[in-house]
Amino acid sequence: MVRTNPEKVGFDGSKLSRLDKLFHGLVGGDSSRKEIPGMGLRIMRRGIIAFDNCYGFADQENLVPMTEDTVMRIFSMSKPIVSTAALTLYEQGAFTLDEPIKKYIPSFESPRVLKSLDGDSTDMVAAESDITIGQLFTMTSGLSYGFDPDNDKLDRIYSDYFEKLEKPYYEITTEDFIDRLAQFPLAFHPGSDYRYSWSIDVLGRLIEVLSGRSLGDYLESELFIPLGMSDTGFFANKEQLTRQAGLYDYSGEERVRTDGDIPPGTKPAFESGGGGLLSTMNDYTRFCEMLRNRGSFEGAEILSRKTIELMSSNHLEGKSFERFFNGNKKGYGYGLGVRTMLNPAKAGINGSIGEFGWDGAASTWMMVDPKEEVTALFMIQEFPFNYHGLHKKFLQMIYSALR
Repeated sequence: MVRTNPEKVGFDGSKLSRLDKLFHGLVGGDSSRKEIPGMGLRIMRRGIIAFDNCYGFADQENLVPMTEDTVMRIFSMSKPIVSTAALTLYEQGAFTLDEPIKKYIPSFESPRVLKSLDGDSTDMVAAESDITIGQLFTMTSGLSYGFDPDNDKLDRIYSDYFEKLEKPYYEITTEDFIDRLAQFPLAFHPGSDYRYSWSIDVLGRLIEVLSGRSLGDYLESELFIPLGMSDTGFFANKEQLTRQAGLYDYSGEERVRTDGDIPPGTKPAFESGGGGLLSTMNDYTRFCEMLRNRGSFEGAEILSRKTIELMSSNHLEGKSFERFFNGNKKGYGYGLGVRTMLNPAKAGINGSIGEFGWDGAASTWMMVDPKEEVTALFMIQEFPFNYHGLHKKFLQMIYSALR
């Protein structure tokens, strides 16, 4: 990828240099001050790198520098990738968005919904309709994640189940995991609300059923090889492990190192389409540039421009739209696996209507702005999500530097 003087692609270089001042000041080795060990930033316009810098260490303990080839756990930034892969099958006529998922995964034959999310009762009623494939893309299926068991009855059901598993969840096959998930009650009748969930993981299983291949194999042949994403996959090999970043947790009094749920180098039986991929700044840049370039990159056409337009359009309405638009993604709607900017004033961002992207649990973040021909990446490994509150600052500084 080509680097250039920012002014040549319409940026004010002196304003972009403010990013160095901000981020250099946050990087350091002091765990008691909860400094950030390291991070990488990249901003591109019209396919050319206008700003590109890595700060600090990928591995603070062993003083391994952060680089553009540092391997990171991208967690939910897997979702746009797997949504894109599913849409390659959509373009082949393999499914329609309004088809029920039970047609392809029979374990979803008879969905049930909790009568109430209040109180202790776990009484259920039959769902008023089947879960559709489109509802999996848009997180309106009624499935959950189990993130808040202390305050949410459905999440408590999820949490109790995972605590009683006979082996770690990542040792269960993708098929078995999704079939078990299908037995859980739903939070609401499909299509009536929005809830972040395992929905894209179900899409990953749909890809397996329709293609007759594992999710990892399908992603490799249909996306990663054509796009030149050689460091992206569900586990790090021996060489990639030497470049894998440490994962750091800031939830206690001091920053601590953690491996996360899956030990580094472990090849999971469950290939999590919603959060299991590892990637690098270089690799994920290529994916972002494909999205910006309306579905193609360096001669590889992954999707058509019309499918990219569909993917990046808002698909929410009613209660689900209100919950998302007024939630922690204020001003955004939600498309097929990506947020999409609808109201910059509501978001408090000096950006463009139509900017889209997503982020990951360890605070990685990406955006694509078709109007301004900009893509940007924020690569870091910290829990809890966006602990230092840098995503919005990064975005507003990008737009402030545009001429």
